[in-house]
Amino acid sequence: MLLFSFSDVELKSTTKFIMVGMPLSATSTVKTQTHLGPEEIRKASLQFGEITETGFDIGQANLVDLGNISTLKNTKEDLKEDIQKIIEFLRNISPKKSQVLISLGGDHFITYPIMKFLSGLHDNLGIIVFDAHLDQYDIWDGTDRLSHCTVMRRILEIEPPFEMKMSYVGIRDHDLEEFQAVRNLALPVLRARSFSDENYLKILEDTLKKWKEQGIDRVYLSIDIDVLDPGIAPGTGYRMPGGLTFWNLWKCLRLIVMYFNVIGFDIVEVDPASDVNSITSMHAAKIIVELMALIMQEQE
Repeated sequence: MLLFSFSDVELKSTTKFIMVGMPLSATSTVKTQTHLGPEEIRKASLQFGEITETGFDIGQANLVDLGNISTLKNTKEDLKEDIQKIIEFLRNISPKKSQVLISLGGDHFITYPIMKFLSGLHDNLGIIVFDAHLDQYDIWDGTDRLSHCTVMRRILEIEPPFEMKMSYVGIRDHDLEEFQAVRNLALPVLRARSFSDENYLKILEDTLKKWKEQGIDRVYLSIDIDVLDPGIAPGTGYRMPGGLTFWNLWKCLRLIVMYFNVIGFDIVEVDPASDVNSITSMHAAKIIVELMALIMQEQE
C-alpha cells in the first residue's frame, strides 16, 4: 500500500483527514483504467515538497491513508454490490463529523455511495461539482441508470430525501436533457467560459452567499479531473477543450473554504492509461495537497 509521504499509519483521535481509494471504473461509458487512478495519484504525491503554496507544512495535516477498498469487483453486473461495499466500508471506519473524507477515484460514480453515506451523517449540506459535464442523464444509452453520466441525477434522488444544495463549476459539455434538468431544478452553473472574465470568483461567491443565507454551513466537493483543460490534464476519458487552469481551480477552492466547512472531497476520472508523463496524476495530487492545506488554515 503506497501512502502519501506525509500520512500517519493508523486512525487516531487527532486524525483530520481520512483518505480512501475507490478503484471503480465499471460505470465509465468509454474504456478507461480509472480504477488505477488511486495508486497513480499516490505515486505522484511523493514528488512534492512539504510546503504548500500558502506556506503550510503539509506534514502537519494529520492525514491517514487507509489504502484502497480491495473487495470491489468492478463490473457492471456487481455494481450494486460494490455500491453497498463502499457504504459499509465508510460506516466501518466511522469518520467523525470533524474529520474530512478524501476519496480517490475511480470513475465519477463513486460519489453516489459516498453521498448516500454522508446523507446520514450531515444536515444542511451542499455539494459543489467541478466538472466539464453535468452528469444529469436519467438513463444513459436507453437502459443504464447507474453510470458516471447519471451520477448527479441519482444523488439528487437519494432517500430519505437528502436536503442539500448542488452547484456546478467548469461546465462546458452537455446535452439538452441535462440542460433542461438543471434548469428545472434551478441549480447554479458557473460555466467554463466564465473563467475568461475576471469576475468569475464574484459569480461563485454570489452562490456561496445565497447558500449561507439558506442555512448551508457544510459542503462536499466532487472534483472530476476533466474540469481542467486537457492541455494540462490529458489523462481522462472525456477530454473537453476550454477547461480551467490549475490556478482557476485553486482560487475557487480557496474561496469555498473561506465560506464553508468542507466535510469531504473526491478526485475522480484520472485515467493513467491515457495520461502523458503522469501529468494528470500530478495535478490530482497537487489539488489534494493544496486543498488539505487550505482546509487546515481556514478551519482550525
